[in-house]
Amino acid sequence: MRIVIAGGGLAGLTPAHPLNRYGLDVAVHEHDTGIAARSPYGWTTAARSTSTC
Repeated sequence: MRIVIAGGGLAGLTPAHPLNRYGLDVAVHEHDTGIAARSPYGWTTAARSTSTC
């Protein structure tokens, strides 16, 4: 059985590590192409104003 985890961030790697240690087949898929695709803080954000003021 293969376990597929979407997202290579903290929430994806946290369960992947112990599952892999217990001998399960784990695949982690990440959308970003590399570390340069993220902000310097490790995450991406988008802020949009919907205010008309």
